Parts: sequence; C-alpha cells; structure tokens
Amino acid sequence: MSLSTTGRASALGDVLVTAILYACAGWLGLRLATPPGYASPVWPAAGIGLFGVLCRGPRCGVGV
Repeated sequence: MSLSTTGRASALGDVLVTAILYACAGWLGLRLATPPGYASPVWPAAGIGLFGVLCRGPRCGVGV
C-alpha cells in the first residue's frame, strides 16, 4: 500500500466513525426529549461533531 492509499483509508475511517457516533448521539438526544417529538434540552450530537472536527480535522466534518 502506498502512503496516499493509507491516508485515504484513515480519512475514510475517521469520517465513518464520526458519522456513526453522530447518528447514535442524535438518536440518544431525541430519546432525552421530555415529551417525544419536542425539543431536547441536551443535544450530544453537537458535541460529538465538534469534537471530531477539532481533534481529527475538517475531514471529519463530512461525517456530520
């Protein structure tokens, strides 16, 4: 494997992990809503997305 292929695989992995964590956190945030269907007081998906972009770089923003 060349370095560029390894870099692409790493970037793809970062995006997939961010997307999966963001979706799970979004589902959890909807479960935390007081009556289902209303606004949630906490939105953990925003923290997951921000953490991914700040720690792994802007390429993780695609997963959000």
